[in-house]
Amino acid sequence: MSELGTKLREARVAKGLTLNSLQQTTKIQKKYLEAIEEGRFEDIPGTFYARGFVKQYADVVGLNGDELLLEHQEELEAAHYGSELEVPESESELPSRLTRVKEQQGNALLDRVTPYVPFILLATVIIALMVGIIFAIQKANNKDRELASSISESLSLVASVSPESAQKPAESVKKEDEMKIGPSDIEMGPNAKLTLVSSEAEETMYRLYGSVDRYDMEIRGEGLVWVGIFEDDQIVVDTVINEGEKVAYKMPDSVKETRIRIGYSEGAKIYVNNKVLPINSLYFADSILFLQPVKKDTDNETATEEENVEEVAEPEEEQGFQGPAALDPANTSSEE
Repeated sequence: MSELGTKLREARVAKGLTLNSLQQTTKIQKKYLEAIEEGRFEDIPGTFYARGFVKQYADVVGLNGDELLLEHQEELEAAHYGSELEVPESESELPSRLTRVKEQQGNALLDRVTPYVPFILLATVIIALMVGIIFAIQKANNKDRELASSISESLSLVASVSPESAQKPAESVKKEDEMKIGPSDIEMGPNAKLTLVSSEAEETMYRLYGSVDRYDMEIRGEGLVWVGIFEDDQIVVDTVINEGEKVAYKMPDSVKETRIRIGYSEGAKIYVNNKVLPINSLYFADSILFLQPVKKDTDNETATEEENVEEVAEPEEEQGFQGPAALDPANTSSEE
């Protein structure tokens, strides 16, 4: 009994089938079924019928007929040509039916894909160009933002050292607490206001008015969000808050500028004296920069005025009174 016949017979017995029932199912004569189980493939007329009977037998008993044929191909061919004869070279070189089917399927898939190759390459090139353009635009925008920020800082520096404040009379300096609200100002309470000093293309910048002690800042979370506070570009607060939580902050007098940043614009809002501040920028939608008030040196101006008064008074004390005494007749007679 051959190895192939043994596998088929064991599978048939496991299925509970007899040769008679198998004959009725497969329509293969019983004598050929017995020849297959006993390995007498030479009793079957031709290799073609032998392979067909084996495959049909295997499929009925639950085995993979194609795999069995591939595994025992040499046994079937040896039985057909004789155990001592070699398989003809021309037939041994022919691929099996399963191999030919697989090759045909692969060729058919390649034929279906080939017409779309030019479109795939074109789409790849277009996508690469779009990605390159997007990166170039982002790079240009970043340069514009940096340039706008540097210009704004330069303007604020020039405004802080402008001689206009030094040229104002002493009376106007003494009235600094008489706050006036302009179109770009936000009233924040008694003698407190914020002045917007940036445009829509720049980072939102507010300048404080008066003393920094008048301003209480808070970041109130509306979701899970990161909060960062920078004093003169040095980070002093680096934390994460949830909805309903808040971070309180008060700007020190020694700091020139404070930048408050949040993880994303919808995650939190920035309040000053319990008033929410709008972020007036399309490019920087998640940060606000607070600038120190422009300080006025009133003590130096007062001292300068006193010195000027003393300088004017000194010549009068040295010369004394030179009016009527010079025309006194008594003095004239005494000299004579």
